[in-house]
Amino acid sequence: MTHRYDLSVIIPAWNGCGRIRTCLSALTSLGAHIVVVDNASSDETPDIVREEFPDSVLISLPVNRGFAAAVNAGMRATRSTTILLLNQDATVIPGGIEILRDTLKHDPRCGAVSGKIENPDGTLQPSMGPRPHPLRVALDRVPLVRDVIP
Repeated sequence: MTHRYDLSVIIPAWNGCGRIRTCLSALTSLGAHIVVVDNASSDETPDIVREEFPDSVLISLPVNRGFAAAVNAGMRATRSTTILLLNQDATVIPGGIEILRDTLKHDPRCGAVSGKIENPDGTLQPSMGPRPHPLRVALDRVPLVRDVIP
């Protein structure tokens, strides 16, 4: 029988030994079900997960099948009511995941949420929002346009 968790975090990984440790360390206090799906890494990523984060579930795919296939494999391994998809190079700020989880839990209009995505230098990384369009991406790169056109 699979244990039910309030939150599962699925992390597709590939050759992430330089990043996966930081990502997983930030998640240890969540009490979440952590699932790392390794896309046939040729580095020490699976060893780091297995040895340093034994409470995490490691799924090793025999070949690199890409992000979507890794996410699907991770979803099959959980029975959580809420699932967070997280890149292996993500920096998780304290309290950030809890805010996202609370928004989903308390706002019946929400079926999915996303946090603000920043570049390593702290600048906002353009994302699509409710109406994806190539022009929107271009306009997001022009200073102050995002403030004028929400």
